[in-house]
Amino acid sequence: MGIEILLAADLGAGATEVGEILSKKLKFEVWNYEAAVKDIVISSERSMSEISEMASSGEIDINSLVASLIRDRIKTGKAIVEGRAAFLFLLEPATLKVHLVAPFQVRVLHVSDYRKIDYEKALEAVRLDDEARRSLAQRESKTDANDPTVYDVTINTAAWNAWDKIADLIVYHYNQKNFMLGTGLAQTVGKVDKITVLVGAPLEDGSEKVALDSYQMNSLGVGPGDIVNLENNIWGFIRVRKKAKVVAQDKDDEGKGYVRLTPDLMSQGFYKGETIDVTRARVSRSFW
Repeated sequence: MGIEILLAADLGAGATEVGEILSKKLKFEVWNYEAAVKDIVISSERSMSEISEMASSGEIDINSLVASLIRDRIKTGKAIVEGRAAFLFLLEPATLKVHLVAPFQVRVLHVSDYRKIDYEKALEAVRLDDEARRSLAQRESKTDANDPTVYDVTINTAAWNAWDKIADLIVYHYNQKNFMLGTGLAQTVGKVDKITVLVGAPLEDGSEKVALDSYQMNSLGVGPGDIVNLENNIWGFIRVRKKAKVVAQDKDDEGKGYVRLTPDLMSQGFYKGETIDVTRARVSRSFW
C-alpha cells in the first residue's frame, strides 16, 4: 500500500485532469496539495485563513503537515499523488513516477481558461508557482525537480492534447513497471535478508557509509556500525557492489523509504533516485 503513481507537474500541465481520469481507470485514491490542506482545516477545526496565517508566520510547517497527512491516509490503500504535493515525495517509493510538462505559454493559457482569469494574472501565477515548486522539491526532497533521472516517464501534455490519451499512456507504463517490480519495493517490516530501496540525496560524510532509518535497520537486523552490502542493477547489465557501514538516518528522513549514501560511494556507480538492494554482510565491525 502507498503511492502507486507519482504525478509531478508544473501548474497548467494537466496533473489534476489526468489524475482524475487515472483515479477512475485504476480505482486509486487521488491526493493533491489542496485536498490535503482541506483535510487539515477540517481536522484542526480552523478556518483556511487561520491555517494560512499560521503557515505564513512560521507557527506551523504546512509542507510537513501535508506530507504527514498524505502518508497517513495512504497507509491502507493505493494512491495517486499529483501536482504540487508530488514534489514532497520525489525520492520516496512509488511504483511509477511521471513528470508532466508543457511549454510555458501553453500552461499560462490553460491556467487562464481553467481559473477564468485574464492572461496577465495567469502569467504571474504560473511564474510564481514554478519558483515555489522548484524550491519545494529542493527543500523537502533535496533534489532538482527538473532532473529527468528522478522520473520513470516524462510526457509533454501539449503534444497529445487529450487528457484521456495521456492517462492511457500512464496506465500502460504503470502496468509494465508493476510487472517488472513484481511485489514492488520490498516492505521494510519484519525480518528480511534484503531490502530494495531508493537512493536519496548524498550524505555530507565522505567515507563509505549508508544511512538507514529504524524500519530498515530493524528489517535487516542491523544497527549503526554494522556492515551491509549495496548492489544496483542498471539496465540489467551493469552491476556495482560495495560494502558500507550503517549510520542512522536523520529524523527528517525517518520512514521515507530511501537510504542516503556518502559521496564517495555515489561516485563509484550509485546515483540519486535509483533502486538498490541492501543486504546484511558477514563482516565483523572490527573490519572497519
